[in-house]
Amino acid sequence: MSSRKLACLFLLLSFGMSGSLNAKQSQDLSDDFEIDGALTGFVTNNPDAIPNVAKVDGRYRAEITNNDNNITLHFNEFQGRLDAKLLTFPFEFIARNIGIGTLQNSQLAPGSSGDPYIFSGVQVHVPDLDSRNSSHVVVGHRGPTEFTIEGKNTLNGNSSVNDAGEGIVPNGRADIRIVGNEDHTITVYWQLPETAMDNWILYNGTGELPGVSPSYGDSVYVGLITYAFEFGGLPFVGTCDGIEITTQTAVSSESEQKLSGFELDQNYPNPFNPGTTISFSIAQSGLVMLEVFDIRGKKVADLVNQFLSVGRHSVEFDASNLSSGAYYYRLSSGGNSITKQLMLLK
Repeated sequence: MSSRKLACLFLLLSFGMSGSLNAKQSQDLSDDFEIDGALTGFVTNNPDAIPNVAKVDGRYRAEITNNDNNITLHFNEFQGRLDAKLLTFPFEFIARNIGIGTLQNSQLAPGSSGDPYIFSGVQVHVPDLDSRNSSHVVVGHRGPTEFTIEGKNTLNGNSSVNDAGEGIVPNGRADIRIVGNEDHTITVYWQLPETAMDNWILYNGTGELPGVSPSYGDSVYVGLITYAFEFGGLPFVGTCDGIEITTQTAVSSESEQKLSGFELDQNYPNPFNPGTTISFSIAQSGLVMLEVFDIRGKKVADLVNQFLSVGRHSVEFDASNLSSGAYYYRLSSGGNSITKQLMLLK
């Protein structure tokens, strides 16, 4: 086993959380893009903004050959394309060797002639994907500031932007690490890619992105973005070797959930049409919320929002008014939350 893989395994086994980690579930969230073909296992917002996204040569590859009306740019009316995972705080999300390349060679950074604004990186977005509240850290050319890492907070559509310095990523790619903290804030790190062991650097010395961060709830979408401003630097590709994800909710073992008394069962039947049953248990009396979201993160149902006593409960979900597809349901109580997926087939 290589030193890099040993380091990754160490991160999966020792990320600072209470309880032991279930490596299999963590690896299910992670993706090394090893098998070429269509992108799978992600929630995709605005796929038409960048239609040519796939796994190619063992890497994530997003081709930008057109940017009419700035369709790939985030925070305009289209908000660009996002390929994401729904994660619950606390979490760690690492994107390996992410950045910009040419159509001919994703590992060869395009030049900066003409001061282009072209990037690929990681975005954190509130569950409502129609909302203009997010954070991102991206790698590329920022006009006259070439080969840099840009950070941005967007609060209610107003963005604050800075960068970590010209020429800090001379090959146009970096490893990006975003830690979602217990208090629902994020800390950002970066390093040059392809190092034997991780040596993370805090973004701008603090790990904080500029301006005011959105107030994130229990869950957020975290994923990959590629975008351009106007037409400078086109065509190019956004590239990433793989993502590594560790989250407390996703990796807490079944036995730990039973020990704590806070459990969310898989709905039954699943797939279903149009009704299904969702059962759950809570360890202490209190306010309980059970919500359903579509794949874009928009809430489509409030199943429970009331004070419940300790013990086991069940609720019926009637999806007669919804379209076929994947949905997510989230149980929240006492500062804890669990999210699972269900499938409606009509």
